[in-house]
Amino acid sequence: MATRCDVCGKGTVIGRHIRSNVSALWKLRAPKKSRTFKANVRPATIMVGGQATRVDVCTRCLRTMAKTAA
Repeated sequence: MATRCDVCGKGTVIGRHIRSNVSALWKLRAPKKSRTFKANVRPATIMVGGQATRVDVCTRCLRTMAKTAA
């Protein structure tokens, strides 16, 4: 499965998970873990220049395309 959208370029981003229910000074003592946020990419067939082409598209772009086509 692809991890990058062919339309907008959205892909995998690295962020952090910070537990917030530790103590009063939770920002200093909270356990922090790195994690990855992956784009929700789906294969789709769209018309490009009058020809059907298979591309990997994120669901946000699919939703926008459906709105503009209607």
